[in-house]
Amino acid sequence: MVSSVKLSGMWMILKCPLWTRKSAQINGKFGKESPLTATGGNILEFLGMKLDYMSRNKVKISMYEYMDKMLTELPMDMNGTARTPTANHLFNINPNAKKLPETTAEQFHHLVAKLLYLSRCTRQDIQMAVAFLCTGVQLPNEDEYEQLTRVMQYLKCTRELTLTIEPGNAAQSWVNSLYAVHLDIRSHSGIMMTLGRV
Repeated sequence: MVSSVKLSGMWMILKCPLWTRKSAQINGKFGKESPLTATGGNILEFLGMKLDYMSRNKVKISMYEYMDKMLTELPMDMNGTARTPTANHLFNINPNAKKLPETTAEQFHHLVAKLLYLSRCTRQDIQMAVAFLCTGVQLPNEDEYEQLTRVMQYLKCTRELTLTIEPGNAAQSWVNSLYAVHLDIRSHSGIMMTLGRV
């Protein structure tokens, strides 16, 4: 602990931004190898995310510029919009689906990697679809490309959605299981846990 300074933080993969009023004291304690960077204000930029602290007891996290750049580089065959990130046949795998040409497969891999980062930072609503698309980046096929197209079309419709974090009274969790939903009779389950207000 650094004297009686209140310290808030958000852990990311390689970096940890800290918010405090006594940055000199923090820099003296933790900035021995290289000095820490100090940034102030109610709106901060960090790893492509915009952290908006304008509302009391809330932080809104958005990635509009990141999404806009990704959506402008889409091929023409991904035009259109979708109201949901997946269709009801997301987990139906066609073993006879035609593999994508090498250049399209590279683009598929590139877009899925970008979606993975986006879904982890601000867009949890696409995580299930992105997790499924990640299983196909080695040898993507036309069916998976259609599913990628659906996610991109959904993002076009829901560009303005942000992740809002605010304190709550207690942790909550939900669990759901579906039995024999896949063609090979496998089941599917998921869990969601929140530490703040839903």
